[in-house]
Amino acid sequence: MTIYNLGWHHPHWTLSQISQQIFEQCQVKLTRPTISYTLAEWGYKFYKQTVIQALTEERKKKRLAFCELYKDFTEADWAQVMFADESIFREMASGIDYILRR
Repeated sequence: MTIYNLGWHHPHWTLSQISQQIFEQCQVKLTRPTISYTLAEWGYKFYKQTVIQALTEERKKKRLAFCELYKDFTEADWAQVMFADESIFREMASGIDYILRR
């Protein structure tokens, strides 16, 4: 099976998985950059997989508590809130970098 076929038939496989499969079938060791370059030549796009945390009962309770706490916020109140998720961002007015970790 070729790199192209593996990429086509298994679009969610990682480069390591494709490399392992090629080695098992052809006894040829290909590096991840080689596979990445080859797939990119054929027009494949690469995406970083997003990990979504499960919505447990505890998380549901925390979300509900958050909603209850801020249910009376007005649109003007929410306009003053900045949301981030472990991101580095720059406040445009001051030029200061912040790191926010939740």
